[in-house]
Amino acid sequence: MEDLIKTHAVKTFAVAIGSGDNPKTIVAAVSGKKICVLSYIMSSATNGTYKWQSKPAGDAVDISGLIYLQAAGTTVHTAPHAPRGWFVTAVGAALQIANSGIAGSVTGTYVEM
Repeated sequence: MEDLIKTHAVKTFAVAIGSGDNPKTIVAAVSGKKICVLSYIMSSATNGTYKWQSKPAGDAVDISGLIYLQAAGTTVHTAPHAPRGWFVTAVGAALQIANSGIAGSVTGTYVEM
């Protein structure tokens, strides 16, 4: 598999997540494209859980397992650059986070493919 940064334009996201934002859209759907997350860092103001989802027109589909946040107020989960990506949405689906009511932020990089 290819190193995606050599063949695709890398984009960034930086999104605040309120305790009532569940699920929260991180990257809007792009017609005819998949969204592939290359790296991210998540911080939280409280303990809790989250998981990444692909959100097509119908029900959301989990694309990661459940991730636990435990060090309130500090950076609690980091996924460093992965040349082939951590996970990918379905074609034409948004990237979102479902969470247990946490408040925090997520910043990262992705490509549309």
